[in-house]
Amino acid sequence: MFFPNRVPEYEKTEETLKYLYQLSCLSTQRTKELQALTLVQDLMVREYRSRAASAKAVTDLVLGQTGLSHPAEEVLNELTDLAMTLKLDPLDVGWFELARGLSGQCDREMEVLLRVSEMQGMETKLQGELERLMGLKGRLELATRNQEIKTDGVDEKIAEWMRGIKLTQAKTEEYQSRSTNAKVLFPCRHSSLCYS
Repeated sequence: MFFPNRVPEYEKTEETLKYLYQLSCLSTQRTKELQALTLVQDLMVREYRSRAASAKAVTDLVLGQTGLSHPAEEVLNELTDLAMTLKLDPLDVGWFELARGLSGQCDREMEVLLRVSEMQGMETKLQGELERLMGLKGRLELATRNQEIKTDGVDEKIAEWMRGIKLTQAKTEEYQSRSTNAKVLFPCRHSSLCYS
């Protein structure tokens, strides 16, 4: 772990020693587990080789030197591939296990196809909903533009009316000023003709 460097200095306390002891125990346990796993793997390899050798011996005894015909060899290869695909031992599998495994595989495939079909239906539905929402968005944008145009028209009318009101006020003030000036210049001599 530290090679080629030296082991670093550490504080030699009860807690450190306890931690190192636990680490040592864990390392020993992992080493034993690895040894057991390696032993089991070796046993399995030996058993598989033994069974393969006995199967080859039986095959050679039954078929002799001529071997299998090409079609029989293809069928045997297909059965072996099927067993391997189904995670079964091709040297020790019966027809029932092959049929059950194949049936389970077919069931899983049908389930996957059903889920794919459901997903495609959902995708079609979502696509239709998206198109509907895009249509609504377009209508909303059009309505917003129309409202803005109307608001601009109303704003223009209000501005026009305000200008008209200011002009009317200016004219009213002008007429009132003229009227006042006229009264000052031409005082009313006949009280019956004066209204104010």
